[in-house]
Amino acid sequence: MIDHYVQIDKEATGKNIKRLMAEKGISVSEVSNFLSLSCKQTVYRWLRGETFPNTENGINLALLLGVTIDNIYIVK
Repeated sequence: MIDHYVQIDKEATGKNIKRLMAEKGISVSEVSNFLSLSCKQTVYRWLRGETFPNTENGINLALLLGVTIDNIYIVK
């Protein structure tokens, strides 16, 4: 039996997404448009570590950034 569960580190995940976007030269607007988000503020919240992408957005963000989903989220 597993004695603990995984928790996503929002701040580290945000920094990671920001780094991946910079490496690929992808802007917040491009992410927002690709994911059909209603506003860019959602992406900014991820980058600040306030929230993190839901599963569907995480999968599609990984696709856009050319990485696998496990390269998006940072766990504690």
